[in-house]
Amino acid sequence: MSRVLRVLMVFLTVCSILIMFSSVLGHDISGRVEDYSISLSSHLTLDECHAQASEEEEYLEQLLRERISSEHPVPSHLSDPTLYPGRVFFAMNLANSQHVIPYILSSVVKVCLFLNSTEHHGCFVSIYESGSEDATPLMLKRFSHELKARGIKNQITTGGTRRVPEDHRINFLAEVRNAALKPFYEGPDEWDEIIFLNDVYLCASSVLKLLRQKSTHDADVVSGMDYVTRNEEVLFYDTWVNRDMTGVNFHNRLPFIEDTEAWERFSNLEPFQVFTTWAGGIVMSAALLREKKNVSFRPPKLLECATCEVDNFLRDLWAASGDHGLRVMIVPKVFVTYSREDFSKVHNFFLEFSSQVQAETSTEKISFVSKPPQSFRCTGMEFSGEQLIDNTVAVPQSTWLWGYSSIWREDFTLRSNSSLSSLRDILQNAVKFYKKSRSCDISTGQTSGEPDDSDQSVPQIFNFVLPHDDPSRFPRHVFMNMLEWVRLHPCYEVKIHDKESIMVDPNLPELWSIGLAKFEELPDPYIRHMTSSAQSRLLGLVCLYLEGGFFVDGEVMPTSELGRIQGVQMAFDQRSYGGGPHILGAPRYPKTLRNIISTVFQSSDMIN
Repeated sequence: MSRVLRVLMVFLTVCSILIMFSSVLGHDISGRVEDYSISLSSHLTLDECHAQASEEEEYLEQLLRERISSEHPVPSHLSDPTLYPGRVFFAMNLANSQHVIPYILSSVVKVCLFLNSTEHHGCFVSIYESGSEDATPLMLKRFSHELKARGIKNQITTGGTRRVPEDHRINFLAEVRNAALKPFYEGPDEWDEIIFLNDVYLCASSVLKLLRQKSTHDADVVSGMDYVTRNEEVLFYDTWVNRDMTGVNFHNRLPFIEDTEAWERFSNLEPFQVFTTWAGGIVMSAALLREKKNVSFRPPKLLECATCEVDNFLRDLWAASGDHGLRVMIVPKVFVTYSREDFSKVHNFFLEFSSQVQAETSTEKISFVSKPPQSFRCTGMEFSGEQLIDNTVAVPQSTWLWGYSSIWREDFTLRSNSSLSSLRDILQNAVKFYKKSRSCDISTGQTSGEPDDSDQSVPQIFNFVLPHDDPSRFPRHVFMNMLEWVRLHPCYEVKIHDKESIMVDPNLPELWSIGLAKFEELPDPYIRHMTSSAQSRLLGLVCLYLEGGFFVDGEVMPTSELGRIQGVQMAFDQRSYGGGPHILGAPRYPKTLRNIISTVFQSSDMIN
């Protein structure tokens, strides 16, 4: 009996522990879920959201207070139709953003409540999340339910495309930004304005001010300014994208703008025209994307000024706008930051700054200039090969198209029609440019005659395999990597190959010739998730056998000069796609490499 009692007591003790544990766990989970809800009380105070507000702005904020407090249609005496911009499409990309979500999404909800006051107005919220390792996906799922409960239409995607190591940052950002806009294109006629926001701290009233000022000045694109602080100093942040109408980038420190007219208007906290802006997000006319359907976020093209996806987006809109030009402006009274602490500091900065403004805010509309700058400064990215290109100035190839001002001025002229310039020409001119400044004694080994494997020295040759010769379709980062190989090795010979050039080589073994003839088309070896990487790499090995020297996959960016080697050697780069090898050096006609290639052909379907 005592044994049964002891077992029973142990059982009851375990049950008690489990009940207590489940209670604590349940409380913890429910508490965290509650924390993930987007409360309208989680917001930046309205007192922090403006500096020296005009009478109209104070009226707008009062209207917003009335709308939020009631969550019912705005009283008739406050329903001024001129304050409603129409139907608004919100687009955002969020990743690891749990710190800012309560603030930015609370502001979005408030704006939507304001806009949803009549059946003829409203908003849609599109959020594309990817790569988060914090509570962002869970918070967004909860937010989606809250939007639906409030009658706000939305499409929130969590667990979207995740950036992989071989993705260049700008390529990836262009992809996910376009994904956030995808619901817009499912019904583009439904919307009047597009608001694209970064993960910033901002006020609902600031969004309404942007909409209001955009309408007042009849602009196409409008933004505020984004700031960070360092040692209590307020710094403008987005100097990469923001350019004035002279083509000069904004500065971090005062005066932020070099253009005299723009800085004068900023100093009076008046809206002013710019060439390009993003600064944490923009408001743009939906008609721009309805009419200019070929414009989307994209990375820079092969010979284009090094810029980011939002810069290219705005410059493409300029190019598509013709003689009308693109009316881009900034409302300096609207600011955003990237931390809660910075927002308070920037607010205090503007309180002090606005106290020094002498003139009242002008109601005069901006007189927009319809022509873009004649040139503008480019900003280099993470491609070392851009040292080959003068990226300090971009000049228009035609009225609306910009490209690099080439430093190969004597040997190479960049034409507006990219199809007139081949990749071969570009690489060969790069070689010429660097050979001029060097006294090169190139030892390339045996380069003609019958195969002879007695010479085991590796020639100073780079073998590049091109899938095609059209610069407009060639991946920019691969092109820059090739240029960097050339820059670091100015005395190396550069040989450019494709399937056709390899097949006419008289020393090509018959077995290989049969296999290569069955290549329907040389696939692009540089695209993601390629299905024929083995065939593409095989072509590189074949040309390496025939020429000797080095074969380098285009994904590999060099960091130092190659040393002299003997025999067949290879290196692996785990950051690149595929399994490697990615760098291979060999003398001409090495038996080891011939056996490897022959084995590959014999084991494949290409010779069956």
